[in-house]
Amino acid sequence: MARYHSLGDRRLLHFYSIDIEEQEGTQVVYFNSSIHVNKNNRMSLSFSMAYRHDEILRDRGLIRNINEKYGKVTVPDEAPF
Repeated sequence: MARYHSLGDRRLLHFYSIDIEEQEGTQVVYFNSSIHVNKNNRMSLSFSMAYRHDEILRDRGLIRNINEKYGKVTVPDEAPF
């Protein structure tokens, strides 16, 4: 499992993180929130092993799904890194 603190080209707020874990030949994404009772939520999207983690973190469907569920999760007014 790999843990990330960015989504797309933006840094996540400090209480959020994303895990990408290999399960049964696919890559599953978990969104973690320490302000929501330390919830570790499996996202409805999974990805083929052919995708690199940076491609998954830039996936528009994943970004939209997280933003719809949690609102804006990235640091505001920050230049992309």
